[in-house]
Amino acid sequence: MIDTSVQVPTRCGRRKLPVIWLVPLTALFTAPAYPPLEWHWAAWVGLAPLIWLLHHARGPLWFSIAAGWGYGAVFYALRYAWLPEALLVKGGLTYPVFFGIMIAATFLFALYPATVIAICLWSHQRWGLSPGWSFPLLYSVQDALLGVTPFGGEPWGTLAATQTTFRVAEWLVPLAGGSFLVLVIASVNAYWFWAAIHWPLQRSRQILLALSGGMLAFLISLPAQGLAPEKVTGTDSKSAFRALLVPGNLPVNRLADPHASRETLRYFLQRTLAAPGASYPRGGPSVGEGPTPATEPAETPAIGEDQAIGEDPAMGTVELTIWPESAVSGRVEKGKLLDDLHGVAAALGSDFLFGSNARDLGRDFNSAYIVTGERFGISRYDKHNLVPFGEYVPEQIRWFFGKKLTEGIDDYHPGTGPSVLNWRGRRLGLSICFESILPGHVRSAVNEGADVLVAISNDQWLTAAAAAEHLNLTALRGMEVGRDVLVAANGGWSGHLSAGRRTGMRYGDADALRVAVIPRSSLTPWTRWGYRVLVAAFLAYVAAIYLLRQLRLFSRPYSGEYFQTDR
Repeated sequence: MIDTSVQVPTRCGRRKLPVIWLVPLTALFTAPAYPPLEWHWAAWVGLAPLIWLLHHARGPLWFSIAAGWGYGAVFYALRYAWLPEALLVKGGLTYPVFFGIMIAATFLFALYPATVIAICLWSHQRWGLSPGWSFPLLYSVQDALLGVTPFGGEPWGTLAATQTTFRVAEWLVPLAGGSFLVLVIASVNAYWFWAAIHWPLQRSRQILLALSGGMLAFLISLPAQGLAPEKVTGTDSKSAFRALLVPGNLPVNRLADPHASRETLRYFLQRTLAAPGASYPRGGPSVGEGPTPATEPAETPAIGEDQAIGEDPAMGTVELTIWPESAVSGRVEKGKLLDDLHGVAAALGSDFLFGSNARDLGRDFNSAYIVTGERFGISRYDKHNLVPFGEYVPEQIRWFFGKKLTEGIDDYHPGTGPSVLNWRGRRLGLSICFESILPGHVRSAVNEGADVLVAISNDQWLTAAAAAEHLNLTALRGMEVGRDVLVAANGGWSGHLSAGRRTGMRYGDADALRVAVIPRSSLTPWTRWGYRVLVAAFLAYVAAIYLLRQLRLFSRPYSGEYFQTDR
């Protein structure tokens, strides 16, 4: 009888190593790459210990799934550390409901890495395919799936978002999306794993080959600079316009209170007129006397010196003023509020874009409006992708959860119209709240003709670290489609994102920011072909694995005792 089992490599022979129980701890190694630390280099080395453990681990399939689920539980516990404050403190949930949601969400999201780890270990034991080959591909596939499921996409925690201020992201992300960059990051981690097991054995041939391959890949990637968003998209300085981004820091309950609509409007109008250096064609009206809503003091966290580039000193008059999500409470289309907004826009000579609520045929919507100084000059976008529990509650569990977290008895309904609004010859792609992190939503807006993206949000629900991660993900989505993104947030980061450059970032209730924006028209490969080009990258990776294994350059046994991969 021929023994077809795979021997597990160890330094002391072929003794079984009980290392798989350490897998959950490896989720801590990539944590520094995310806010608040943002040690970006950790993404390029933090997965190597996990690959090493998977290479040495062995056990039944159910144990592999359990270890993978533990990895996912630790990872998402770190990424969603802001949920207790959002749901318990600001959302007012009871502890039983909160823990029920957390257990269900953790179980769901942890299934993704659990599946990846189980397949890696199963293929290692069944076919001798080292996790050094299988893990990068499966990890990036998991990243792509999180962009579309569940809830229409939940890519929170992708490693690609930790690299948006670096040239490597500017090269690779427009080609095949953020998941392609994740494939590259995971492959570099696999290289460190290979180096760790080959250097002690003095396998200089494999090391030299790996280094040569890395250099060749770098040289091949150089032409990708020509496909970066700044160059792949058309730019026309004559079509540039000036915008004013007005951040805020109002408490969640103040924004949601329709009885405070006048005070809220006065608050943002005062901040608009007080913007340093802002000028309007018609000067502007008097704000009037009255109390300004109290704001909660915000500690501004650092997000990197390279992210504050400054403003355009040659800024002209402001053509579009952007306020955050829910900046105007109440329903804009009815009552005197709309007349007041028309009057303000006419007096300033600047149009306004802001978030508010809408109600049609008995249904509520979370909406974004553009209001001009012209009579009946109003357009509206209704949010397409709603936040579960925050904006609606699935009917199947309403008996357990109760009503949604945001104010109002009725659930919001998803909008069905286009996500692009026409504005004075430009086409603005709108995102409200977490829509700005969804690859499908942003790509769809650009394919509908958006030449500038606008993301408004109410990040008062988030901690400072979570708000920074929201900004990183928004920057990643803009980089994928090659569009500038104008971000206006309440309680979070506001600023101008353009191909990794972050102009004059503002946090909380800092001063408003003037920016000059150039609409862009051409399409990146990711925008044009979407997941097809990503699938092509995955297939190329599989072909490379097959070729290298056929050549036996990395899987040849060493003196019959280390890393036997053939049956």
